[in-house]
Amino acid sequence: QGYRDLEEDLQVALVEGLYKAHRLHALSSKYISKVTDIEARNRECLQRMPPDEFENLLHPVFQEDEWILVLLGGVLGAIVGLAQVYFLSE
Repeated sequence: QGYRDLEEDLQVALVEGLYKAHRLHALSSKYISKVTDIEARNRECLQRMPPDEFENLLHPVFQEDEWILVLLGGVLGAIVGLAQVYFLSE
């Protein structure tokens, strides 16, 4: 019985601690964002970045879904090509 009580107390303390940490994180992130003006700095840096560097920055983000885009482009291209053959051959 004592072990179960201890386990329950630990679970309650963990949940309370996570709740407080979440609130602290939300408050601190707002403060840090305001003090450092990080949004404006990021915007300025991204606007000054050359297009090839910007592409290299974003490419890893979309890399896992890239095959879907290639496949979709191929399917749409085939549909448009078949439509052209159908309508222009009449």
